[in-house]
Amino acid sequence: MFEKLYLDKKRIFLAFALLVIIFISWLMNKDLMNDPRNANIRSNLFENYVLPTFLLLSGVFVRDVKKFWRIILLIIGIVGFGYLSLHYLIGFHNPYWEILR
Repeated sequence: MFEKLYLDKKRIFLAFALLVIIFISWLMNKDLMNDPRNANIRSNLFENYVLPTFLLLSGVFVRDVKKFWRIILLIIGIVGFGYLSLHYLIGFHNPYWEILR
């Protein structure tokens, strides 16, 4: 199974860095997401990160995919992961910036 993957220190460090970003996002938002006044914005942070992280890591690690599709996977993964990182780390999902209903 591992012969179909690119495994080196740079790629493993990238996967570790993505996990660190997800963990920091969770730490920063766990109180906000559990606040009962924000029931209308609750979402599972980990479920939101699954698809872009999977696409990004598939484009980086898998050998048996053609270069064109690896680039497409990387672009979609980077855009999705970048958007979610901005969403959770900068906080433009913060309900306190608008009137809570």
